[in-house]
Parts: sequence; C-alpha cells; structure tokens
Amino acid sequence: MFIFAPFIIDNLINLIKKGEKYMNWIKRLWNYFTTYEKIWYASTILAMTLLIIFCFEDVLEIEEGSRFIVLLAICSIIDIISSITCELLISKQSRWNFIVSLALVQTSEFIIFLINGQWAMAVVSLVYWGIVSTISFINWTKHKDHLQEELTKVRKFTVKQNIFIVLAIIAFTVVGGFLLSFIPGEEEQYLDAGLTAFAMTNGLLILYRFREQFIVWFLYNLCEAILWIVSGQYILLVKNVAILINSTYGFIKWTIYIKTHKRESTKLSFIDHAYDDEEENENKEENENKRNINYDNKNTLIKNDEQSQAIPKTVSSSKTKKEKTNTKKDKTTNKSTQNNSTNSSNDSNKKN
Repeated sequence: MFIFAPFIIDNLINLIKKGEKYMNWIKRLWNYFTTYEKIWYASTILAMTLLIIFCFEDVLEIEEGSRFIVLLAICSIIDIISSITCELLISKQSRWNFIVSLALVQTSEFIIFLINGQWAMAVVSLVYWGIVSTISFINWTKHKDHLQEELTKVRKFTVKQNIFIVLAIIAFTVVGGFLLSFIPGEEEQYLDAGLTAFAMTNGLLILYRFREQFIVWFLYNLCEAILWIVSGQYILLVKNVAILINSTYGFIKWTIYIKTHKRESTKLSFIDHAYDDEEENENKEENENKRNINYDNKNTLIKNDEQSQAIPKTVSSSKTKKEKTNTKKDKTTNKSTQNNSTNSSNDSNKKN
C-alpha cells in the first residue's frame, strides 16, 4: 500500500491541476457572455426543452412511424441548441460560430433532410452552407480587431448598396416564385422563393461581415413565422421569436461597434498619416545625406586623382629643377675650367 502511495498522490495532484484548468476555462466562458446574453440563451433553451418534452412531434417535425425516430430526435435537438448558439456568437462578432455551424448545425440538418427525403435541401445544407461557413471563418479570421482578437471587424452598407440588395431580393422572389408556380402541388411559392432569397443573401452578407445581414435574417424569420401561422404550426414560433430578438440585439451591438471603431479608425488613420509624414521626412533626410556623402566621395576621389596626377608633375618639375641646377653647375665648372686653362696658358706665355 505504501509503495503505491506516491503514485496515487501524483495522480491526485494532476487531477486537481486539470480540474483547476477546466474550472478556469469555464469561468472565462461564463464571463465571456453578458447578463442579458445568459438570460436570453438560458430562457430560449428552457422554452425549447419544454416544447420538445410536451410537443415532441410538432417541434421536431418527425413523422409518425419513422424508422429513424431516435436519430431524428437527437439531430433535431442538436440542431436547435447549436443554431441558437450560432445566433448568439454571430451577435458577439465571434468567428467560432462558423465552426459550431459546420460541426453541429450543417451535419444535423444534413442527416434530417436525408431521412425526410429532402434531397435538394440536403445538398444546399452540405454544399452551399458548408462552403459559405468555411470561407466565412477564413475571412473573419483575417479581419480580427486590433485591440480584441476575439472580435471581428464588421462594416455596413451604403445607401446605394442597400437599395441594390433590396431590388435583388425582390427580383429573385418574383422570378423564383413565378418558376415555382409551374411545379404541381407547390403552395405559397412566392413565400418559399422569398425565404430562399433571404437565406442566400444572409449567407453572403455574413461572409463579407456586413451589419445588414441581421436585417435580412430578421426578415427571413419574420416570413418563416408567417409561414408557421398560415400552416397552423404555432408551436414552432418560439424559435423564430428568439431569433428575432437576437437579430435586433446583434444589429444594435454591431452598430455601436461600427460607430465607436469608426472614430478610432479615423484617429488611427490620422496617426498613420503622421507616421507616414515622419517616414517621408526621414527618407528625404536619408536620401539627402546619401547624396551629400556621394558628393563628398566624388570630391575626395577627384582630389585624390588631382593629387595623384600632381605628384608626378612635382616629381618631374623637381627633376627638371635638379637637371637645370646640374646644368648650371656644369656650365659654371666648365667656365671655371676654361678660365683656369686660359689663365694657365697666359701664365705660361708670360714666362716664356
């Protein structure tokens, strides 16, 4: 027993350390959400849970006698909880909503559509939303906030862009509804086309981080709520009401972020401009210094060349001077010898 005591103590210490890490992670996750977000999330999950318990088939849209009733129930519950989680993370400008969407929402919806025989919706869920979620996560990761990395930089449309989006949605709804009217047994074709237009537009706006995606998503859920009311499925309105509330909250939150960070961006742009001016001045000074250095180097080289050329001149001039002096000396010596010789000759003549 005493032999295994150190081993047991070490394992207990490791478990305590791991427990502390998990507790710190849970605390950070808990503090990540505001009080309002916690209340909204908890109340929505509670409402959906109660509806699933008491109105199982209506909420989860499960047909009677389905062979995959258990799998459908599990996937539907996962879809509801993960969709609400994605909604909350989008309003918080968190890029991790796309990971939740890929891992849970799209997977569970793909299974549900396959079991129900909705092949077109299954392809849209897997291909379109899978591609959009992947690219959106990459794009949001590239545009982190410079102060808070958990946030993503978001932006808004201009008036012209808003008008263009509205006209595009209307055109798609009219054309799509007209084409769907040729399908036999199709009811509420224009509402169905409008929902499709809103859903696809919402995906593109989320991809490019535009605030107006909340407006599109708000209209989508409003149209879907109208569809549930028309079909008499009032129980399904709970999810739409929760999303409408969160879309309003997210729109306000993104708007506040855009306004505050627009001021910061103008400040930063002014600072960046000042830094650019300083850099330009520094570059000018460096270029001038380089020019002066090059000019000095050229002058020194010229002087050196002149000096090098002047040295042989001085040498040659000194040589010529020496030669001249030597010639003068030779001349004087010659004259002296001639004089001496003449004097000696004269003396000899006198003697004679």
